[in-house]
Amino acid sequence: MSTSGTFTVIAQAEGLIQYTAGAVAHQSLRAACWMLRTAFESAVRELLTNRGIAVGAASARTVHLCLQALYLETAPDLVRDVESAWDRLSRAVHHHAYELSPVYSEVRDLADTVSRIVEFAQHPVDPPTRTHHSEQDHHDVALEVH
Repeated sequence: MSTSGTFTVIAQAEGLIQYTAGAVAHQSLRAACWMLRTAFESAVRELLTNRGIAVGAASARTVHLCLQALYLETAPDLVRDVESAWDRLSRAVHHHAYELSPVYSEVRDLADTVSRIVEFAQHPVDPPTRTHHSEQDHHDVALEVH
């Protein structure tokens, strides 16, 4: 999905969020969450593609770990937003009958968070360039991996 298509999905979700009247309010909010999740997943994959990572059929957890590794130093707020949005969207769309549906304020906040992620995907930050690697740097990386 293109970034403009992602913004269209978010706009449609926004319309559902605003339609919270009557007995179907919880269904509109849950449908908005599904749409936000679609936009979110597309934006996360675009963020990885921007850094030259082909996502393919990788699991969501693998995708999020890759995103964390690529953006933690340059965009820690993005990484926090992605993890928070994933957790909240997962709970909102995969619920049990005994759980409450998400409320308006939760879905409104999710829409704002997903919009920030999509905006970042549209205007990515380049990673910092390191001109010198010492032997100590390589040792530190090896320790972090193990």
